[in-house]
Amino acid sequence: SNRHDPKAPPKGRPLALESADYFQIPIGDIAYDDNAAALFSRPAGYQHVIVFSTLRKKHYYAVASAEDARAWIHSLQQARQEAIKRGMGHAPTGSYPETWSYYDNLGDSLVKSKERIERRLQEGSQREMEMTNMAVGGPVGMSSGIYG
Repeated sequence: SNRHDPKAPPKGRPLALESADYFQIPIGDIAYDDNAAALFSRPAGYQHVIVFSTLRKKHYYAVASAEDARAWIHSLQQARQEAIKRGMGHAPTGSYPETWSYYDNLGDSLVKSKERIERRLQEGSQREMEMTNMAVGGPVGMSSGIYG
């Protein structure tokens, strides 16, 4: 497996802090969410759930205590503010390590790469559908020339 290979590209897509929303779900109040099954399958001893919500999907993370959940939410809020400042060029010079810019660029590059791959897959799927329509009798919605 390439799991431990430092040269292997990372799997998945980085989650953008700037456009995400995150919050804790009170365990007694799971009716708000259509994916409540994820809340019932928590590991033993993990009584609280944090939701990290992006435009594409919701990610659920179980934590042991309400204090842990608050600490994660607070850390995510701080990280979000810093990411927004750095992205806009408003972070004071020297306020963060230079390596963070490197990792920000790596994350941006990975997101763009994943988007290109998804776009190519969608284009290929669309072409395949068009070819299937032509083989069946022409593009959908085109007139056959017979009126009546």
